[in-house]
Amino acid sequence: MCSSPENGAHPTVMRYYFHLVSDSLRIPDDVGVEAGSANEAYLGALKALDDLRGELKASDGRHWNLEVTDSSDRVIVTIALNLRRP
Repeated sequence: MCSSPENGAHPTVMRYYFHLVSDSLRIPDDVGVEAGSANEAYLGALKALDDLRGELKASDGRHWNLEVTDSSDRVIVTIALNLRRP
């Protein structure tokens, strides 16, 4: 039987990870966040982008992406940070 909010069951919560990836470096997220769906994790990643853009500088010559993965390290979505040089 399928669980759904309509029949009183709680939706499945999964852990998603936000890894910073450049052409030469991967900074893994070892903690992750819990989300009810891949879409909810994606929305959380969008909220985190402003903070990340402020911390990473385009002047380091790297093109940064934010990879959202599930607990099996399967990439759900990749979001380009589009950093601009000062």
